[in-house]
Amino acid sequence: MTNSYYTFSVEEWDSQALGYYFITENNSVYVVFFDSGEYEKWLHNYPNLLENGYALVVHREVKGYPLVRKDPKIAVTISKILSDFFKDNHKAVLLYHCDFADKKQAGRNKLFDDWEASIQEDIGILRKSVSAEISNKDSEGNATIQYLGFITRFDNPLLTIIEEEFSRFVDNVIPYKMRNRE
Repeated sequence: MTNSYYTFSVEEWDSQALGYYFITENNSVYVVFFDSGEYEKWLHNYPNLLENGYALVVHREVKGYPLVRKDPKIAVTISKILSDFFKDNHKAVLLYHCDFADKKQAGRNKLFDDWEASIQEDIGILRKSVSAEISNKDSEGNATIQYLGFITRFDNPLLTIIEEEFSRFVDNVIPYKMRNRE
């Protein structure tokens, strides 16, 4: 019987980062890493996010293999990785923003939506996200939409404080008229 997820390995990169790796059936290498130092400069006024926050990065190494868009094993594998990470990090808060350099941030946010729908109940996670239209226009005159959010455990003992700090963080970083809370 085959697994419903890909086997993954974990590696500590340094005192602030932990990386998980897996290879798909079409030989694409995925890296999921958690970095506690990535957002430090933004979180000085939010002590719980600063102390317990990790940047969550999901990256597909481009190796010339075609991207398989509907590979259900990827979501299940990421679920297993999140579960493994949260097992030893009960107070952890995964902070993320969807990369917008290639204008594919809406698709990345949709992936988060799809993953969340398929894994949320399995591992007891909570995701809060915000989208914001940023006034700086691209080369075609369109406003940029940014997506950011956090993921944590439902049973995180600091959940109320984390939600309050994240809300204040968003209020200070993104003007109210530019955001949509989901």
